[in-house]
Amino acid sequence: GGATSLSNKACRNTDYPPVPLYNYIQVATVEEVDHIRILDEVDPSAVASRYRLERSANGEPFGEIATVVGFGAGPLLEFNDLEVEADLRSYSYRVIVDDSCGTEAAVSNVASTIHLRALPRLEGYNELSWNGYGIWGGTVGAQAVHRSIADGPYQQIALLPAGQWSYVDPVQDQTSTNGKFCYYVEASEGGN
Repeated sequence: GGATSLSNKACRNTDYPPVPLYNYIQVATVEEVDHIRILDEVDPSAVASRYRLERSANGEPFGEIATVVGFGAGPLLEFNDLEVEADLRSYSYRVIVDDSCGTEAAVSNVASTIHLRALPRLEGYNELSWNGYGIWGGTVGAQAVHRSIADGPYQQIALLPAGQWSYVDPVQDQTSTNGKFCYYVEASEGGN
């Protein structure tokens, strides 16, 4: 009838694969109005099943927009977000690392793009304002304002401290141009 047979007991200690010691978005930068490039530095010694890029537009909830298979990835991951309107808003990104079991193991810093607005003023100047870049492991060291006149080459016109997010560009002496002024702001990381 009811006889059973048991095997021997086999016990082994296994090592949990190493989780990432770091996962750091180096930059989220606007390449074109419909293209933002995100560079994420990951721990190459970690065992990860995948890396998930999440995006938030203007403070909305984060949503997953891309994944990269984790095994053999790194140390630098490049993501390209081509579903953006960078001329209308700022975007924030973070990268989630899933361990070898598919469990969330690490969340990167949040990196937000710079959204620049330029308003012409009848008094002969252009008023620029933007949100500050966020968030590096270090600080924003400085912000350079660049200008192009009449589709000419861009030239740096100002170097501003980290906390200044506006600039007034006096253009009243540029009456011989076609009146087209284009700008961009370049933030640089310091102290990391």
